[in-house]
Amino acid sequence: MKTPTHATRIYPFFLVFFIFAGFHPLFQISASAQDAFDPPALYATWIDDPTTSMTIIWHSEDPAGDDDQEKYTRFEYKLKNERGAEWISTTSEVNDFPFSERMMHRVDLSGLEQGEEYAFRIGIDAPDSLIYYFRTMPDKVERAINFAAGGDTNAGNEFRKTNIQAMRHDIDFVMFGGDLEYSDGRPDRVNKVYDWLTIAKETFIAADNRVVPILAAIGDHEFRRTRYNKDWGVNSLEDIEKLEDKRESAPYYYAMFPFPGIPTWGALDFGDYMSVLLLHAGAFPPIKGEQTEWLAETLEKRKDIPHIFPIYHHGLYPGVRSEYKDQQKYWGPLFEEYGVYVAFENHDHVYKRTYPIRAGKKVSKEEGIVYLGDGSWGNLRSRVNPDKWYLEKVLAMRSYIIGTIHPGDKKFEFRMYDNNGNRIDSYFPGTE
Repeated sequence: MKTPTHATRIYPFFLVFFIFAGFHPLFQISASAQDAFDPPALYATWIDDPTTSMTIIWHSEDPAGDDDQEKYTRFEYKLKNERGAEWISTTSEVNDFPFSERMMHRVDLSGLEQGEEYAFRIGIDAPDSLIYYFRTMPDKVERAINFAAGGDTNAGNEFRKTNIQAMRHDIDFVMFGGDLEYSDGRPDRVNKVYDWLTIAKETFIAADNRVVPILAAIGDHEFRRTRYNKDWGVNSLEDIEKLEDKRESAPYYYAMFPFPGIPTWGALDFGDYMSVLLLHAGAFPPIKGEQTEWLAETLEKRKDIPHIFPIYHHGLYPGVRSEYKDQQKYWGPLFEEYGVYVAFENHDHVYKRTYPIRAGKKVSKEEGIVYLGDGSWGNLRSRVNPDKWYLEKVLAMRSYIIGTIHPGDKKFEFRMYDNNGNRIDSYFPGTE
C-alpha cells in the first residue's frame, strides 16, 4: 500500500512544477519558435547567371487562406558575412504543385554579388526559423570549382546514399541527366516525387546548412507516356504540340525545374570559364531540326569558353544499349568542332567511360571527346556490354562523377566513385 500513497504525494508536485514551468521565462518556448515554418521540400536551382542569381524553391502543405499566406511566402536574405547587413524581405511566387494539395513557392534572386555567400530564412516567423545559406559562383576560376554529375536517380535509399557521398566533395552544384524520381508524370505517383524532394532536402543541404543548387535535364521517365499512363499519355512530339499547356507532357519536371523550360534545352554560363548545356534526348528526342540548330548557334557563341559540358539522357555511345545514330550524326560533329572534351550521358544504369572519340573512331585525348556516364546514380543494371568498340571502361556499379576545374593553366580532372565513396575510375584530359 505504500507505493500508491507515495505516488499520490508525488503527483501534485509534478503538477505544480509543470504549471510553474509554463509561466516561468526560463522554461517557456516562444509561440513563434514553435510555429516557425519548416518546409517539406526546399532546394536551389538556377534559371539565370549562376554568378549573380539564385532560385530558391520550397513547398507548403496547408491549403492556407489569404490571412495565412505570409506564413509561407515571406523570404528574407542578406550577405552572410557582412557585419550589420540588414535582412532584405520579399515574397514568393506561389503555384499549385501537380496532383497535390501542396503549394510550390519560388523566389528568383538577381543582382547578387559574384562569389559570395548569402544567408536566407523563410516564413513569417523567420527570425525564429532555421537560417540556410547559398553561394553564388565566382566569375573567374580563383579557387577549385567542383560539381557532381549523374542521372537515373530514382527516389529511394540508393539515391540518398549516393547524394551523401557526392556531398563529401564540397560540390558547388549537382547536375542530373534525366530520369529523376521515375514518376512518369502519373498522378498516382506524386508520393515518389515527395520522396525525391524529401531526400534532396535531407542530403543536398550540407551540415552547415548550405543549400547546393540542382540542375536537371529531362529524361524519358519525366514524360507522361501512354506506355505508363494508359489513356493519359503522349506518344510523340506531335501529341505534345496539341497540348494547350506543353508542361502537361512532363508535369512534375516542369514544376520542379523552371530552367530550361520550354523547349527543354538551354545553356548556363559560369563567367568566362564554363558553360553547362542541358539537352533534350529523352522520350521524344528532337535531335534533328530546332534543337540541333540551337546547339550550333549556342556553341558558336561560346567557342572561346574553355569548359563546355553537355548533359543529356540518351547517350551517343551507350554502355549497354544500341547507339543513338541521330545524336552521333547531328551532335557529335558539333561537339567536336567547338572543343567539347567531355559529355555526360545517362539512361543505361551502368558506369561507362569511352575512349576519346572523333568522327566515330578512337583517337588521342588531345583530339577526341570522352563520353562519361551512364546513369547509375540510383538505378543499376546487372549486365554490361564490354565488347562495344568505344568503351574503355564499363562497370555494373552505382556511381557518380566529380568534375573539378582548377585555377591556372586551364587544369581540369574527373574522378568517379561508387556510392560507398570508393574511387572506381578517373580521367585527366591533357593534365597527366
